[in-house]
Amino acid sequence: RAFLPRPRPSIYDGDMTRCRVAVLGSTGSVGSQALDVLRQFPDRFDVVALAAGRNGDELARQVAAFRPRYASAEVESPALRDAMAAAGTRAAT
Repeated sequence: RAFLPRPRPSIYDGDMTRCRVAVLGSTGSVGSQALDVLRQFPDRFDVVALAAGRNGDELARQVAAFRPRYASAEVESPALRDAMAAAGTRAAT
């Protein structure tokens, strides 16, 4: 009898389980495009963390839109602090 390995579970098993996603560099070109894709499938993905460099104002808009559990920016802004407080988002250090 041949040994057959068990199939690995996928991150999306088809049972409509939501995938948790962290986007690093979310204010950059690729990060913004990734968020655009995630925005199209709100029933499949939960954005749980966002990280950005110096664009705190754009990150503030993303925090308001996606309400992640964690967010981090190299340079904070008053708008980011306000958005994080309103969304209940914690600073990732």
